[in-house]
Amino acid sequence: CLVLASKVDGVRDGLFTAKITVVLLDGLWRRGVTTAFAPVQGSADYEFLDLPHDLPYDLGATTPKRYARNPGHSGSPARFIVYGPAVNPAVRLGGNLYQVDVSVPDGGYMEVDPLRRTVTVVAADGSTMDAFSKAHRGCGAGSGEYIFERVPAGTCKVSWDNSFGFDLTLYEEEGEPAWS
Repeated sequence: CLVLASKVDGVRDGLFTAKITVVLLDGLWRRGVTTAFAPVQGSADYEFLDLPHDLPYDLGATTPKRYARNPGHSGSPARFIVYGPAVNPAVRLGGNLYQVDVSVPDGGYMEVDPLRRTVTVVAADGSTMDAFSKAHRGCGAGSGEYIFERVPAGTCKVSWDNSFGFDLTLYEEEGEPAWS
């Protein structure tokens, strides 16, 4: 926001009150709510699930279902921070696939910022790489694999290959509805 004016209303006990006039530069207030998603590690404690026959697979514990909640009344921008190591990280959120064809180094991270429309990989030494061209953009919004797709209001199922951890920030937005 931009502060246009400030007017002191009163002074009392060394404190003062003021009225300020501000303008929202993009017409919205945003509040981000971050949820961490950690990979669920398998355990050797499940030996009793081994099948008695020599098959190419065994039984195992299923990973818990994960959900994200957008508390707003409309679609929300989704910011991802993927922690390395990760190769071609992909997260399915609701009906959309968010994927970037890049390797995130061990000790580094990748940030997908929907507000600035950037995709950046940061190595452990602090060096950065622009990965925007490696992000899946499909045919734009609504195509099913758009990296900056807004998350619909309500609760969405979250799924990924469980090989990396990530933080998901959903931005609740408030502003004046569009005039029609």
